Amino acid sequence: MENDKIVKIHGYYGVNNLGDDYILYALLNQIRNNSNNIIVQIDSLSGYKGLNYILEEFPELTFQVIDLSVKRKLTERIKLMYKNDIYIFGGGGLFPADNVNEYLLLMIKMILYKVIGIKTAILGIDLCIINKKISKFIWKKIIRNTKYVCMRNKYSYNLLRDIFNSSNLLYASDLTFSFLTRFEIHDNLLKEYEVKKGIYNKNYIIWVVANPWNEFEMKEKHFQDRYNLLKKQIISLYEKYSGNEHLNIFVPFFGKRDMEFINDLINNVKIKPIICYEYENIAIKRALFKHANACISMRFHGIAFSLFHGIPVAAISYSPKISELMKENNLENYYCEYGIRTSETFFEEFDLDYDKFEIICEKVVNSEDKKIFEECSYRLKNLSKKYNNIIKDILN
Repeated sequence: MENDKIVKIHGYYGVNNLGDDYILYALLNQIRNNSNNIIVQIDSLSGYKGLNYILEEFPELTFQVIDLSVKRKLTERIKLMYKNDIYIFGGGGLFPADNVNEYLLLMIKMILYKVIGIKTAILGIDLCIINKKISKFIWKKIIRNTKYVCMRNKYSYNLLRDIFNSSNLLYASDLTFSFLTRFEIHDNLLKEYEVKKGIYNKNYIIWVVANPWNEFEMKEKHFQDRYNLLKKQIISLYEKYSGNEHLNIFVPFFGKRDMEFINDLINNVKIKPIICYEYENIAIKRALFKHANACISMRFHGIAFSLFHGIPVAAISYSPKISELMKENNLENYYCEYGIRTSETFFEEFDLDYDKFEIICEKVVNSEDKKIFEECSYRLKNLSKKYNNIIKDILN
């Protein structure tokens, strides 16, 4: 144990967000495949409690979980830094706004790690906007002091390249395209689950829905009215595809928050859907997409999971990262933007164009242009191979 390397991973972990949990799953899979004698130290917003269902998939690895909800003195945090051999920051949408303070904190970390001889990598993140001069200055410093900076879309890569073009600045796809879960590798495991759920050899649509307003906004009548309209539109679509021809499966991506919205929806429909609950094994979640006919998604990783398996997807984009994912893969005809609030991060407020989205859903459910989605799957998986090369390099 004394000679084991300590790999520190920092991201948005421990909050029961399926997309971010799969990013961590991908990183752990890469570490397991590329090195022995590794201790993985993970920052978590809820300690072990929020990570156990991921960590149990990796009995070969040794873990230390740093509970970020526990306050620590600066000296204690610096001591923890000195114990690391490798620092990985990412992935996901960790910077939804042009936040100078967060950029500055990352810059300080990267400079300190470089000074004390620790390898660093920023992997699989995206950026929405960098407008401030100080932000551009900070990112130039970050790139200079980090061994690898690999963005998960070309838009973010171009943002940084315009600031400082460097050989260590790369772009790939989302980290989740870089691995297979055991349910995706072993068909017998997936079949057993599908039989249990009553979906084996059946046609089914996966629904990934989200209430995009926070609890404070939902206290205001304005947002309550918008929520009720969105709910009515989704129910209308759901009813259209309920019946003998298709089964419907809801997959919550953000734990309790998504389940509240799902329950509100299904309480108002005649034919009840199947639910893949948040407490079910993490390795089954994306495998469900493998045999789906289509997906209707409001979440980034609902789209990513569909594209991983080459499944047609109709997307509602209420944040730039979804629009960029669709545009970069020539899927402009398969999503509608939806303005949830006015801010620099999100679009202006506007309602979903229901008629347009209904046409998109019809194309997707009928599997029109399926080849386009299969080509996307191949391209995104190929791009993700860069992560394996990066992690292999920094571990050795």
